[in-house]
Amino acid sequence: MAVKIDKVSSEKIKVISIIASIMVVMIHSTNVNIGEFTNKSNISNTVLEIIEGYFTLGINRVAVPLFFMVSGYLFFKNIDKH
Repeated sequence: MAVKIDKVSSEKIKVISIIASIMVVMIHSTNVNIGEFTNKSNISNTVLEIIEGYFTLGINRVAVPLFFMVSGYLFFKNIDKH
C-alpha cells in the first residue's frame, strides 16, 4: 500500500525538482572555451569564463545529488516502518 504525501511536501518536492532540472540544463549548456570563439583573450572573456565556471562547475553540481535525495526520500516514504 502506497503512503500518500501531504500537499505541502508535494509542492516542496516539485519546486526542488524544477530548480534541480534548471541546474542540470545549465550544467549541460556550458561553453568549452569562450576565448576560442572570439579569437581574443581579453579581460571580458576571462570574466565570462570565471562566471560560467562558477555556475557550471560549481554551485550547479548539487543538482544530481539533489535528485538522488528526492528519489531516495520518495522511495523510503513508501516502505512500511514495521
